[in-house]
Amino acid sequence: MSRKKGAFQVTFPCESADAIDAAVRESDKKLVVLDIYQAWAGPCAAVEPCFRKAFLELDQAEARLKVYTVDETVMTDAQKAGLPGAGTCRPLFVVYKNRAIISKIQGANAPELETIIMDNVPPVEEKE
Repeated sequence: MSRKKGAFQVTFPCESADAIDAAVRESDKKLVVLDIYQAWAGPCAAVEPCFRKAFLELDQAEARLKVYTVDETVMTDAQKAGLPGAGTCRPLFVVYKNRAIISKIQGANAPELETIIMDNVPPVEEKE
């Protein structure tokens, strides 16, 4: 895949509660980041360069990291449970690994998000 600046997609929409559940299940194999936003605000554009940088720096990034944008209105009450900051005007980033939340970042804190991604992304799988 060509990795010229702006030439590849780094975030993918989760448009239903079932899609969110599937994204969490996907964290068994890769690090999954949910960018949870309010419908009136849209996904956090301020941190997209952080995601783009991670994809450029990671070998086999597509197999190791997935970033989803989630309009909070599609989340169930159960999915919102335990997410402080859900429902506020600040973006919320929830990072999953092995189906467990390993970090919740409220606000557009790109340096913290980048550190969490780079420290927790699974290693490259060796091909036999």
